Amino acid sequence: MYRYVAVGGTFDKLHIGHKRLLQTAFKIGKKILIGVTSDEFASKKGSDVDPYNLRVKNLKKFLSKYKGRYELKKLNDRYGPTIYDEKIDAIVVSRETEATAHEINKIRKIKGMKKLDIIVIDMVLAEDGKPISSTRIRKGEIDKEGRLKKVKVVVGSKNPVKIQATKNIFKKIFKDREVVVDSKDVNSGVSPQPIGIEETITGAINRAKNAYSQEYNFSVGIEAGLVEVPKTITGFMDIQWCAIYNGEKVTLGASAGFEYPPFVIKKVMEGKEVGEIMEKFTGIKNLGEKEGAISYLSKGLLDRVENTEQCVLTAMIPWINRDYYLSSPR
Repeated sequence: MYRYVAVGGTFDKLHIGHKRLLQTAFKIGKKILIGVTSDEFASKKGSDVDPYNLRVKNLKKFLSKYKGRYELKKLNDRYGPTIYDEKIDAIVVSRETEATAHEINKIRKIKGMKKLDIIVIDMVLAEDGKPISSTRIRKGEIDKEGRLKKVKVVVGSKNPVKIQATKNIFKKIFKDREVVVDSKDVNSGVSPQPIGIEETITGAINRAKNAYSQEYNFSVGIEAGLVEVPKTITGFMDIQWCAIYNGEKVTLGASAGFEYPPFVIKKVMEGKEVGEIMEKFTGIKNLGEKEGAISYLSKGLLDRVENTEQCVLTAMIPWINRDYYLSSPR
């Protein structure tokens, strides 16, 4: 355990990211030096923050259980006491401010002081996989726990089945929030009848990325394709792949697969599309935008919306468990 650990920040709209930073410092240090950005320094950075006294008041309230183990210092620059206080052994920073810690050590080296051990913690992610920040809280995008106030989603297709499946899953996951689902007709960048896992996944990712813009928390791309599966009757199964994109990361999910009758696969190999073959066979126009082939072949036991929901839900698993999947490796 370190004798004296430094940690600093503006601590505006004290949120779960701030708390994790502070908790880490108290976990590894006997005494903690907490630097809090002054109003003057905060205004130089163009930040619209709460007054210093209010930020300190909220900080002290959170720190009540650590009474006697910390000291507060007002910061008028990025470094504070860390560049002259010999007692400090270590500094706790987020990945966003890691560079400042290295600057501090360079200054300490020039002064002939011992370097600080740098403990870096991951940014805490909000529900959309982007870092929690005071700025986002002030804008009303998220709350202090990283929960989205309003969930905006866009689907890279005008297919009503894909849109409905996406709505159903997002409303289940964010059941206590307003969920808005828009749709855009975008290019998948793959053939009308994808064959193989790589082409199908590429189509899903392209749809998600081509639909995305910054006004959305998530974009959704869904692509169905024939995937080779050994020991099946036809050698192929139809599987829907879903890609979910937040502007930075992509996650994937798949639906349950099923086989088309051999005559369908034969015609596909001759260059026809599954959709047109099944429409002709069933006599149902736009079958893929209605109950789908899966409903026809399962005698109504599973419809296409339910089948599509499976790939959307499995693609959302990393976002539901973002600390396990989307943070840096543990």
